[in-house]
Amino acid sequence: MGNSGKGLGIVALILAIGALGLGAYQIILPSPSPPEGPKIYVASNDNFVFLDFSTIKYIPQLNITYDTKVGDNVILEYSCQIKLDPSGATSISIYFNNNGSFPSSQIFLYADSAEDYQDIYCSGIMRHHFQSSTAGARTLRVSTWISEDYTNSYIRLSVLTVTVY
Repeated sequence: MGNSGKGLGIVALILAIGALGLGAYQIILPSPSPPEGPKIYVASNDNFVFLDFSTIKYIPQLNITYDTKVGDNVILEYSCQIKLDPSGATSISIYFNNNGSFPSSQIFLYADSAEDYQDIYCSGIMRHHFQSSTAGARTLRVSTWISEDYTNSYIRLSVLTVTVY
């Protein structure tokens, strides 16, 4: 019985050392943090923004500054309500200005004022997806352009969203 008690003691000692090692491992090394979800940035402007000059204009209060890492997926989204006054303008362009670059997504509305003098009301939605090739901060704005000066055309209820994942 003396040798089996010694063997049992050695097994218990090995188990105790293993348990101490496992406890120390959990204390010394931090547990992994859960993966981050997407980062969502939102800006809005509920006011009427009259498009009354044929120069490029930014929609007020629609600026989002966001950060990306190389390889991040980025979704840019914009929605609004539009009124086009065809007696004063024939077209409206709305597009993203992302740090000075202009992604291919745009809203373009055209009316032939010679045939139709009724105001045109519609919703505008545009979306652009890209994978970031550089890291750093970016600023997204929405630019507008209208073909004529002094119209009654406007944009309202604008919502700009950036999702980074």
